[in-house]
Amino acid sequence: MKTTTVLACIALVTCLAVCLSFAQKAKAQESLEARAIIPLFSKAQDSPTFLVEYSNDGDADADIPSLMGGSVAVIDGVEYAQRGVPFVGNPALKPGQTKPFRIQLSGYLPGARKVGYSQELRRWRWNVPLANGRHTLRLLLGGKEYGPIAFFWEGDVTMFLKQEAPETPVE
Repeated sequence: MKTTTVLACIALVTCLAVCLSFAQKAKAQESLEARAIIPLFSKAQDSPTFLVEYSNDGDADADIPSLMGGSVAVIDGVEYAQRGVPFVGNPALKPGQTKPFRIQLSGYLPGARKVGYSQELRRWRWNVPLANGRHTLRLLLGGKEYGPIAFFWEGDVTMFLKQEAPETPVE
C-alpha cells in the first residue's frame, strides 16, 4: 500500500510539473504575441510603417503623448528616439485599456524631411533616409519591448498615385 501511495504521489507531482511547464510556455507565447510588431501596408507609403498594441498594465492613466515621446526605435541595432509627437484626441489610456499605435520610421530617423504636398494624397510627402535593403526593427514603448521584425525597404522607387476609377478590393 505504501508503494502504491508513493507512486501515486510521484505521478501527481510529475503531472503538476508538466502542467506548470505548459502554462508557463503558453504565457510566454501570449506575451510574445501581445508584443508583436505588425507591418502596415499602404498604396501611399513614404516610410516603413508598423502597428503595435500597447496595454496599460498600471493602476493609473497612461499619457499617450508621453508614451510616444519616450519611445525608441532600434533599427539595425541603432537606437533612435522619437523626434516629435503630433497627437489629437484623448491623451489618457485607462488602466486595462489597449490602444494600437502607428509607428512610422520617419518619426525616428534623423534627416527625414517633408518634400512637398500631394494634392492626390491630401498630405505632405516625406523623404526618409533609410538605405534600400533588409533591416530589423525593435520598438521600446512604455517600458515594453516589441519585436524584432525583419523588413525590406525600397525607398528610391518613385510612387505615383493616380487612379481613374476605384478598384474592387480583394477581401
